[in-house]
Amino acid sequence: MENGSGRKRARDNRSESTSSEEGDSHTVEEQLEKEKPVTPSAEPSSTALYVDSFIKKINDGELVYDHERAEKALYVSATSETGWRKKEKPVSIIDKLSFVLGDYQQHKELVERWGATRDHLRELYTATQYAFLWINKARMNGVVKENPNLAKQLADCREENANLRKEIDQLASEKSLHTRLSGTEYTDVGETRDR
Repeated sequence: MENGSGRKRARDNRSESTSSEEGDSHTVEEQLEKEKPVTPSAEPSSTALYVDSFIKKINDGELVYDHERAEKALYVSATSETGWRKKEKPVSIIDKLSFVLGDYQQHKELVERWGATRDHLRELYTATQYAFLWINKARMNGVVKENPNLAKQLADCREENANLRKEIDQLASEKSLHTRLSGTEYTDVGETRDR
């Protein structure tokens, strides 16, 4: 029986362990595996695409923050300290959203520029999930909305498009009428041919 436990102790001793200041214990192999570069998937997740699309729409002015609404929709975080909950100062959802979007962009840039370890990918994944969460919170609270000027511009463009289509149809019918009456056909370059 002692012989079996002696083998177990020898096996345990072969796997050297390292300790960090926090007291976590990892084998050397585990630590090397964590630091080993990883090739991220070529296709970003649908959540990452959603976050990137949101950031682009904010930057392009398609979406805007409603600051009046944001004053009413505040976020209060609670932290756990020694067993009791301490409430922190209320923060605007816009401020919190801006923070998590900045964090997401920094992690994404780190992975794109310098490669990724498993820890980097895990942190990027977490940042992506937080950004997704806060985008949805902002939308649900009405803090993010379509740019009203953009909607007006779209309506104006649609109206102008409809007017131009009517004008094209009118010119086409006038051309057809003129061609029938004169017996002359007009080409696109302005030359005429007799029929």
